[in-house]
Parts: sequence; structure tokens; C-alpha cells
Amino acid sequence: MSTVVCVAAISGCGNSPTSPAESATSGVSSTPVSIIAPPAPAADQSGQERQVKIDPCLVIGDDLLTAAGLDPTSRERASETVTSLLISIGCSFNRRQTADGGSKLVGQATVLSTNSTVASVAKDVDTYNIASVEPIAGRQAVTYAARMSPNLCTTSVAASDGTFDIRFIGSPTADRSVCEESRSIASTFARAFPQ
Repeated sequence: MSTVVCVAAISGCGNSPTSPAESATSGVSSTPVSIIAPPAPAADQSGQERQVKIDPCLVIGDDLLTAAGLDPTSRERASETVTSLLISIGCSFNRRQTADGGSKLVGQATVLSTNSTVASVAKDVDTYNIASVEPIAGRQAVTYAARMSPNLCTTSVAASDGTFDIRFIGSPTADRSVCEESRSIASTFARAFPQ
């Protein structure tokens, strides 16, 4: 696979608060994780408090990563976006496959918490091929692929800050397309997303 998301280095950190809501805003995980990514900055580049509060690196536990077929030890901070139109913070996780006595990278899921909306994505048919507009776990959701990236698909699920975007990049398999993979991962992770 030639396309890889840029990520920051991984480091460990400390204590756990008592609720997922506290962890999402305080920068400390309350879910069981083998690796904790560095916290996202509390302020944007202009010094304003970050509008997106829920940090996917802190709310998605190892159990959900394993259930989604992703490697919990690959947890890494995804690059952050701060513009006048879009704010996002995220986390990336690898999918590996054992072959010929070794392990090879066969996919990557990046989960972004954004200030975008599901409706804004669903109506942008000039940019995206919309694969599905079916709800996930009772939340509004849309699954779409960028026209020029056949191996990348995103599922945007409605969230309190805007959306959780689950981007999956990999090769389609005999069983599933990349969009089916993205929706499947989003369905698994939806249990961790605060209402």
C-alpha cells in the first residue's frame, strides 16, 4: 500500500478518570488500552480553545479495536486539521495479516472527531460517491468514497461535536469492499462514541 497517513510518535501516560466523558475532555483514557497516544492540543493554532472535544484516541478501547480486526498496539495520533472551516482530531490503527511467517500491513483505519456534519457530506455528490446513508447505532450516518481514491472509504457518524469519521484505506477483499469495511468498523466503534 503506497498511501499512508502521517502520524506523530507514540508515548505512554498516566492515571484514568472514572467516566468516558471525563476522559474525552481531560486527555486521559478510561478505556483499557495497551498504548496511549499523546493528547491532542487543547487549543487551536490561533490559541482559541479547540471546538472539538471528543478524542478518538481516548474513547476507543483495545477490545473494540480487536473486535474490528485492528491492532491495538498500533494506536497513533493522526494529524490534526485546524482551518476556518474544519477542525478535526484523530487516531489511526493498523490492520495486519499474518502470511509466510510474518506480519504485513493490509489496511489502516483513521478515526477523526470533527466539527463537520453528516448532512454536509451527504449533499456533496460532486466530490464523493455516496455508498450508503443508513443510520449506525441509531445515529445519522453516511458512507462515501472520494472519486479519485478507490482504496479509501469514509463513514461519517453524527456526534455531539459534529461527526466521527472512520476512514479505511486498504485493498478490497473477496468478501468486502473498503466501504463495507469502513461501515463495519464504524458499527463496532459506535459503542464508544459519547452521545
